[in-house]
Amino acid sequence: MSFARGLTEPINPAVQEFKTPERSLFYRISILLVAIFILSTGKAVFAWPLGSTQVVFAVFSPIIIALSLLTVDYRSIPVVQFSAACAVVLVYLSILMPVRQFDSGSLSFLMPLLIAPIILMRSKHIRRILDVIALLVAISSVSALAVFLVNLVGFDLPWVRLGQNFRFNPNDYYRLYPGSLVLSTQIWEVGPIKIIRTSGLFREPGHMAMISWGILVANGMDLSRRRYKLTLVGGLLTMSPAFFGLAIVFALLKFFGSRRERLRIIIAVPLLAALGAGFVFIAPEALYERIVGNNLSLFLQGGMDEVLNERSRGDFDDFYPLLSFSDRLFGIGIGAFAGSGFEDTSVSDYRGFIVMFGIRSLLALAGLMLFLGLRSNSNQQLAMSLVFFCVLALHRSWMMTSMWFPLFLAFGAILAFHEERRPGTSLNPVS
Repeated sequence: MSFARGLTEPINPAVQEFKTPERSLFYRISILLVAIFILSTGKAVFAWPLGSTQVVFAVFSPIIIALSLLTVDYRSIPVVQFSAACAVVLVYLSILMPVRQFDSGSLSFLMPLLIAPIILMRSKHIRRILDVIALLVAISSVSALAVFLVNLVGFDLPWVRLGQNFRFNPNDYYRLYPGSLVLSTQIWEVGPIKIIRTSGLFREPGHMAMISWGILVANGMDLSRRRYKLTLVGGLLTMSPAFFGLAIVFALLKFFGSRRERLRIIIAVPLLAALGAGFVFIAPEALYERIVGNNLSLFLQGGMDEVLNERSRGDFDDFYPLLSFSDRLFGIGIGAFAGSGFEDTSVSDYRGFIVMFGIRSLLALAGLMLFLGLRSNSNQQLAMSLVFFCVLALHRSWMMTSMWFPLFLAFGAILAFHEERRPGTSLNPVS
């Protein structure tokens, strides 16, 4: 058989099936490693031994590049993926490029180039990556639920003490259970029992809460599969006020969405109200104040300004007025506080983002979120992305520069565009 004939002859179906990348061990391992990489950008426990962003970049870049060469047909990239990848790269390069006064020489600004090949993959590969991420978080959620229930009846499961060197109090430590972490400051004793806020796979309960919600947003808030239900359970076990707030918004969207969802919510609301009342009356005072009472009293005293001030440490009230309009517009860099002589100062809401990256970067992220939400052709996807963006800006703005955030927004837009979603059923990929 001539070479030219070999090129033009149809491929044997059996050979074509054998060469399908989904059936190879390399493909499956690569999907798992990419999922671990994405969670690592959210400071998951996987990344702790790796240390710096440069090491994470060096370890995972060959895997991502190899997987993209295996799965991306660069001659016919779907328009949604191509536009999403271009938008994410352009916006994040403009934000992370180290050109401001107190920026460091870190290679972290190259991370958007590393995640672009992931966004360019076809939707079936993105679906597999998201499913593996959800599975890892769901396994951690099962562990967290077991730890919570066992401690609630006065017992405990085996754990290992894990030190840390990145919190303000060096005496803080973690209980490392099989599959989940618990921070030592997130355990409250009530007589013989303990109430525990889980950190899941991450440094703090708030990190677990926001990343869990990001996974649900990327999945279009579809809870028909068990791993996504368990991801929701894991988020609830963090007892994060922000997570509960997002859950309320989601319930409202579902309530006005379809009659079937409305009936489920009507049944669920009294149960949730009873659980909430039980928490208020049974929870230790310190836990109640930490989660509800402190924020509520601050809001009643001085509105949202008082709540936001609680998210700052050190002399931020003295530092912020020193910034000029130009400083606030363009930001003064990641090392802004230390470089300005305010080493013990920090703030986690949008003001901290403005100090480091500027108002123009915050607006650029808002534009990216709207662009991706509109590309999804789903009003619910757009609404949940908008609410999620606002909560992160008010709660943990630094997370918006972690690569899991644009990836989950892009995944949500791509999967909503390519998959047919019916209420109460599984997702059906069409490309």
